[in-house]
Amino acid sequence: FSTSHDDTLCDSLWALSYYTDGINQLISDVLDGYPEILPKLGECLSSTTKHILAPALRVFGNIATGTDEHTNRMLEIGVLPLIYDLLKPGNPRGGGNITKECCWLLSNITAGTHDQIQQVIDGGFLEPLVHHVKN
Repeated sequence: FSTSHDDTLCDSLWALSYYTDGINQLISDVLDGYPEILPKLGECLSSTTKHILAPALRVFGNIATGTDEHTNRMLEIGVLPLIYDLLKPGNPRGGGNITKECCWLLSNITAGTHDQIQQVIDGGFLEPLVHHVKN
């Protein structure tokens, strides 16, 4: 998909989020059939537009509800630093629904393997998560 048309991109991301919601085979179909999709989704996490960020985070969250392999493939593209940036207090791209989607995505990752949990710990997520719990 092209990032030149925000409305089309937003709708495409929401459609992809519905497609990947809860059925591992459909997640596999997307990841196997479109290997470029994960890097493109990662690019969306750099958007300054919240209506692009929210559905992109939801797609990543859905992928993390799949198999451990699905989650590993997502982690391999370097998604954790992008999420960390969105969770930083005061980040104008974060807050509200974006924070909620980031926390949901992290909860899905930490429901995975020991290595996946360790990547979240090593990524320094404890401090921003505690901050959001306290505030």
